[in-house]
Amino acid sequence: MAMKDRKTLKNYFLKGKQPLEANFENLIDSSVNKIDDGFSKTEDEGLMLSNIGESEKIISFYEDIKDDFAQWAINLNKSDNKPEDPRGALNFMVPETGNTVLSLTHKNRVGINQTDPAYDLHVNRLIASGGRVGTFCEDSEIPADGKWYRIIQNLNYCQAFEIVARTGIRETGKHSLLHAIAVSAYGRSNSRIRNTGARYSFWRPCRIQLRWTGDTFNYHLEMRCRQDLGPGTKIKYYVTQLWSDEDMGIPAQFRDSDNS
Repeated sequence: MAMKDRKTLKNYFLKGKQPLEANFENLIDSSVNKIDDGFSKTEDEGLMLSNIGESEKIISFYEDIKDDFAQWAINLNKSDNKPEDPRGALNFMVPETGNTVLSLTHKNRVGINQTDPAYDLHVNRLIASGGRVGTFCEDSEIPADGKWYRIIQNLNYCQAFEIVARTGIRETGKHSLLHAIAVSAYGRSNSRIRNTGARYSFWRPCRIQLRWTGDTFNYHLEMRCRQDLGPGTKIKYYVTQLWSDEDMGIPAQFRDSDNS
């Protein structure tokens, strides 16, 4: 059915005219039907939309309603009866090219140019960033008093982290900056910490240090400043997780059967 504007529809029913069956069809089809059109609005749910028939499309955005292609479209993908995610993903796409730009799933995952994200944020193109901050640790400060403090604890299996830390006191000539990669295949193993550090100090070196401690199946990463910088002085640090057997979906064959 060709779309009819209000003026055309009104002309069908002017005084003295006898509307045809097709005119009534045009009028009815120009109105919203909650069941057929998958459209409704309630106080509790707000605006409710559903796809029609076999189509996955929910909304299309046009610059002009007469254009052949929409500028943008939102699709609600079929779930394919996947037991791990029984509900479909919400996809924002460009209809003319068929490319999906953004995908949101019920497993709390976001895909950029990735329709089936395997991680919390799955980007399938280049990433440009003016900076990066690790947020693995909720607490990101420890005293710079020369004592060891656990910054990551109760670890098991294989783990890898990136750590950036900084400490110092203004106008004292004591400053230290650390960038490190810490990897461990279980505790009490041949674990490694690779440091790249910079420091400014007139007398004793002001240095930030890391070490692995703990048992085979419960180990920890600790940090300290080599010297006591006095009350109130802190080490500020940020941690990024690079690898975790549990989160990366590592096969069970790599885990210890008695401690998995």
